[in-house]
Amino acid sequence: MLRKFITFAAAAAVCFTLSACNPLSLITTPSIDPSFTGIEYSYEYYKKEKEWVLKKDDKIFVPYCNASPAWCGNPIGTYMSETIVGLGEQKEEKIYVFELIGSSPDAWLVDAFDDGSGHVSGHNIGFLYKEISVTEIPALVKTESESGE
Repeated sequence: MLRKFITFAAAAAVCFTLSACNPLSLITTPSIDPSFTGIEYSYEYYKKEKEWVLKKDDKIFVPYCNASPAWCGNPIGTYMSETIVGLGEQKEEKIYVFELIGSSPDAWLVDAFDDGSGHVSGHNIGFLYKEISVTEIPALVKTESESGE
């Protein structure tokens, strides 16, 4: 009986410990200097695609899917986005743009919010954007999509 209790208690302790871990906290994301600007992107509604897009010069980047924190490469730019913070109240937030690891920033981008401390936490990773004419999906994105992550 004591052996069953000890086994159960040990299993419960392991389950409790694992459930307390946040898997996103195990992924490192880049630190951001709050004064960083880099390339200035614009965030605007694109009627042809009927969605909000990122624009830089003649390039249009459309949302592709939710991004993984592990996809963030180097920060390359920013854009400003209006956020609703209360009833009829809005504020502008600086959103950081990162290159997708292993891909050209002319084809794929990841956006993320600063958590207020100069770091981008895993919870603040936004979307993966692809340049509108891109058809080839990077291996990194295919691998995680196929594994269901």
